This record gives sequence, C-alpha cells and structure tokens, in this order.
Amino acid sequence: MLSKSRCLHVLALILVVTLLCEGQRGPVRVIITPQSPVQLVGDTPSLTAKTGFFTGLNQTGGGKTAMGPVSWLSSQTSVATVIANTGATSALATGTTTMSAQRGPFFGTTLYTVAADAGAILTSVTVNPGTASIPKGMTMPFTATGGFNTGQSADVTSAAAFSSANPAIARVSTTFGIPGMVTGISVGGPININANLGGVIGSSSVTVTNAALASLAVTPVNPAIDTGTTQQFTATGTFTDTTTQNLTGSSTWGSTNMSVATITSGGLASGLAAGMSTISATNGTKSDSTTLTVNPSPYGNSGNPYADETITNPTTVSGCRTGNNSISAPGTYQLTQNIGSDPTATCITINAINVILDLNGKTITGRVVASPYNGNIPAGLHLFNGTINCNFVTGDDNDGCINVQNDASSLASEIRFHHLTLSNVADQSAALLVVWNMQTTSQPQPIRMYHITAAAPQIIPTSTSRIDILAATGQAHTGGMGPRIEFANNDLTCPANVRACETTICFDVGFCSVHDNRLTMGNSGVNDSGRAILIDGDQNNRNTQGSEVFNNLITATNNRAVRIRNSINGNIHDNTIKNVLQAVGAGPEDLAAIHLGDPDPSGVSDGNINTIVQNNTLEENQGILMMMRDATGITVNNNTVIRVGSCLANASNCKFFANVEHQIAAATTQVNFNNNTPGSYPQPWINAESSTSGTVCKSGTVGGPGSGNFTINNSIC
Repeated sequence: MLSKSRCLHVLALILVVTLLCEGQRGPVRVIITPQSPVQLVGDTPSLTAKTGFFTGLNQTGGGKTAMGPVSWLSSQTSVATVIANTGATSALATGTTTMSAQRGPFFGTTLYTVAADAGAILTSVTVNPGTASIPKGMTMPFTATGGFNTGQSADVTSAAAFSSANPAIARVSTTFGIPGMVTGISVGGPININANLGGVIGSSSVTVTNAALASLAVTPVNPAIDTGTTQQFTATGTFTDTTTQNLTGSSTWGSTNMSVATITSGGLASGLAAGMSTISATNGTKSDSTTLTVNPSPYGNSGNPYADETITNPTTVSGCRTGNNSISAPGTYQLTQNIGSDPTATCITINAINVILDLNGKTITGRVVASPYNGNIPAGLHLFNGTINCNFVTGDDNDGCINVQNDASSLASEIRFHHLTLSNVADQSAALLVVWNMQTTSQPQPIRMYHITAAAPQIIPTSTSRIDILAATGQAHTGGMGPRIEFANNDLTCPANVRACETTICFDVGFCSVHDNRLTMGNSGVNDSGRAILIDGDQNNRNTQGSEVFNNLITATNNRAVRIRNSINGNIHDNTIKNVLQAVGAGPEDLAAIHLGDPDPSGVSDGNINTIVQNNTLEENQGILMMMRDATGITVNNNTVIRVGSCLANASNCKFFANVEHQIAAATTQVNFNNNTPGSYPQPWINAESSTSGTVCKSGTVGGPGSGNFTINNSIC
C-alpha cells in the first residue's frame, strides 16, 4: 500500500503531466512590464511581473499577473534601486541597470535606463547610422540617441518605437529583444527609418542593394583520389537573401601542397603524389577550404615493389652486362647506380633461369634482353623496381626495351615484370615484348606484367606506323596450351595522332587476363585507330583459347577499347569505357569501342567464339559502342550506357549501341542481348544487317535489314 506522502507525490506528478498536456501547460518565464523603461533622475515608477505560459508565448500580452511572492533585484543600485517585494523603483543617477524579477524557479529581466537629470525634457532623437546601405536579406542594427534640454544625451534605443517608411523595401523588427533591427527586403530606396520617443521623432536613410555574398562553401568535403586522377571542386556562394550561386569560375583557387596536388582556375585538382593538401577557394572577402587526400595510385609504377619479392645477399650490378659478362647464373642481382648510355644498344643480357633483377629504383639506358632459345631460359625471371629507357626498333620479334624469347615446350617458373617505368621512343616498336612459342598439354606458369607505367612515343605517324606498349605472343598450335599472360594494374597511354597504337596485346596465347589497368587512348587523327586491348590469334586455328578482361578503366576516345578476334571463350566484364567517339579508319561505321569477330583475313569466319560482354559501363559520346561481325556465340548482358558530350547534348548525335554486321557469304553473325540499359537512346538501338540473328530482351529495339531475324522478348530475360 502507498503511504500518504507518496500518494500526494503521485497526484502532484499527474497534475504536472495534465498541465503540460492540456491548454495551460505551466509557467515558463517571468515577463517584466514595462519593458526597457527610460526614466529621469528622481522618477519612482513601479515595475510589475507577469508569468508567461506556453499558450501565450506567440501571443501579444500572453500570460497573467504573477500571483504569490516575487523577488526584485537591481544590478546597479547606484543608478536605480528597487524594493524587493513590491517592484517600486527609484532613479538615482544617469546610467543603466538590469532589473530582475524571480518567482520560484522562473525569472525575467529588463534593461532600466536613467537618461537625464530630474526635470530634463527630451528635445531630439538621433538615429544611427544616419545613412546606410543594406544588402538584400541582411539585417543591421539601428540605434536611437535622445538629446535633452539639459545638454545631456542617452541611448534610448530600447524605449523608442522604430518604423520603416516602406516595409516592402526595408522592415524594422525587434530581434532577440533588441529593437531597431532593419532587414533589407527588396532592392530600392533610399527610405526613412524613424525612431519615435514620446512624439519626438528622428530619422535616418537606408538603401537596400543587391544581395551580398554571405559565405562560400567548397565541395566535395574532404575527398580522396588516386595519384594520377583528378577531382572537380565546386565553390557555392550563399548570399544574404539565402539564394545560392555556383561561383566556381569566379573564385580564386589554391593548393597548399603543389607537390601533392595542383588546381586550375576552374577548380579542377590533379593528384600528383600521395599526401594531403588543403584546397581553398576565395571570392571577395569570403573563403572556404577542404582537405584533399591523394592516395597512391592503384595503377602503374606505384606501391611496394618488394611485396612479391625477397632480396637476400644480392650480387651488385654497377654497369652494363652483355657478351661474356652476361648474367649467366641463377641468383639475385641488384643495381647500385644508373647504368647504360646508349638507348639503341643492349645493356643487360640474361642467359640463366631463376634470375631476380632488382633495379633498386635506378635507371637503365638501353635494353634488357633474355632470348637465348636455350632450354627453359629465362624461366623464373623477375625484373622490377626501376626505369628502362630505349630507342630500338626492328619491327619483328626482337623489339622492345625488354625482350624475352624462347621456344621451350613449357614454362617451369613464373616470369614477372613489375613496378617499372618503360619508354621506347622508336616508331614501330614496343616497350616490353615477350615471345614464348610453347605448345604444351600441361598448365604452364604465368607470365605477368603488372604495375608498369609506359607511354607510346609522340611521333609523326607514317602509313606503316604501329606502336605496341606491352605485348605477349605465343605460337600457332592445335590442341596445345599456350602461355598464360596477365596484364594488371598498369598505367599505359597512347598519345593523340599515333597510328595503330595498342597498349596491351595477347597473340596466340593459352589464356590472356587483362584487369585493373588504366588505359588511355588519345584522339586518333590518322586513318587507323588504335586498340587499348587486342586479343588475337592465328587466323586459321583461333589459338587464343580464353581471355578475361575486367575492372579496367579505359578512355577510348575514337579508338577501340577491346578488340577480340581469332579467339574463343572470352569474358569482358565490369569495365568502364569512357568517352566513346566515332572510331576512325576505313569504314568507320564498322568500328566500335568493343569489336568482336571480324577475323583477318577477310573470307574466313570466326565461327562460335563463345564470348560474353556483361556489366560494363560505357560512355557514349557520338560513337558506336559494340560491333560484331561473322561470329556466333556472343552474349551481351547487363551493360549500362551513359550519355556524355555531344550525345548528351543532342540524342540525334548518338550512334548505335550495337552494330551487328555480316560480310562473309558463308558466315553468319548471332548475338543475344539481355537487360542492357540504354537510357534515352535514339531508336533503333541495335542495327542488324542481313544474315544476322539473335534475341533481344529488355535491350531496346532492333532496326536494319536483319531485324526480322531477331526474337524480341521483353518479359523475362
């Protein structure tokens, strides 16, 4: 059973809850009247206190006279006193004091001003500032000073009644208990702002100007990018009228660490090296900044070159080693300085298996050659961690700043080239060329090329110009297993106007894996576009037995991003192919970013290539995205098209998603399209020539003379 006292407590709690939930929810403040009085010395006015309630907070005069004891206090008794239990005051001397009233836990205050001596008469009111300009949306405080016949003056802002001659231009309000707050509403003026105290009026002039910039915000906030990539920043201005505007182009941009990141006048930052930099934008007197973090690039010669290597007691190399001084014994070798001086000559010759050559961050000027055609040499070769520059071309299997060749029937140990920067400035050349002409029924060890940075030379092209950056080739074979090739995490560039430039090539290999690379193709202004990725085989045997192309970032421009022919069992997936323009070359309508089938020479069909193109993102900028010719067994699933550039500006500039073609009389082309997202693509989306066929499910429409051979099913794919 509850005690009597506990019952009373419960009843009190219920009463409080009821008050809070009903119309009168309990007192929350004490309001003193009059508010902010102005008195003369000798005046003895009385103050009263009201208790305000939730229901009266937004109502003029809300609340009721306080019942029960109220305690009064003056903060400056030399200026004015107040009787503690009545609120009666006495003005003693000029100045100000704070009068406070407290009832229980609630209290209130007001400013009490003693303006002048007893008998003084207010003769003038001066409003300050006398002339002002206020940006639209901005609020500025105005004050009133009273002048008396005694020669005294006092701040009478709290007692004066302020008004605007035209509230549609400038409005006067009391903000947080402060009167005389003038807000610019619309551009105009000048108009008068008046202050009236006891019939004595003073005025000032205000003009409302265009909204001014109040703040600047830089976005995105604290982004992170990879080395070698860019980040576009935006500066957004917020104005005094709360409107916003993009001020990116009119702001001044800066980077505190130019070795990490630079930034253009348009706010485009470029990550140069791993680290952090503060990116700032300034517009007039306003500024903002954010931190840009630049991470090590996942592409090219970056990261830890020793993650896959163990260096123990290496043999030092301080000069070129060729001829009788070639590296002819297995083991670990390490450069101690830059070596070589002739970019056209061979600097290092390797005549042994299981050689680990650490360039140790140094540079070789000249070539590294391992092509003895002797046993399994150079199986087990690891070449890494440095720079090789050469100027060498033969136009055959001997090309390359790094050249590896062998006719061995197997590859017993993995070969890898990584964390290298390569440059061959010759035309019709290669940076790295591997020729391993094996035919084996066993699974060979892979040949890997990863974390390599290389760019084709900027040359004046001829009709025979051709540049291969990283290339691997096997040998035409039937039923055998060719070499397994991997290109990964490389940063490879074909500059503009270089004929038939190719960043990675697999030819006649057992399996080709191309993944996580950044491949950048410049604008091709000559009559033969390049190929970022070429997977090819013997024209009669289709000897590249399988391939996987995935997670690559390819800027295609007007080149082909992926070209597969004379090859089977391909999987092209999860790549981003940017800026697809109309490819150049003979019959440009026959070329596309992804180019399948269409074998060399003409007159030979590719047959069933069993290749799937899926989950890729393609940026359409007035170019054909896919082309298939004289091949069957092609499936195109779940690809997404993003319109950019001229295609985004005008849909009539967009080309076909896919051009399904036929050339050889005895051949056919067969493609199945499922769940591809065209966006706002013009119709038809797929162009089909005669003697082509396939199915289309949720992938747009089909047009052209072969459209009748395609089965349309948009229900279940």
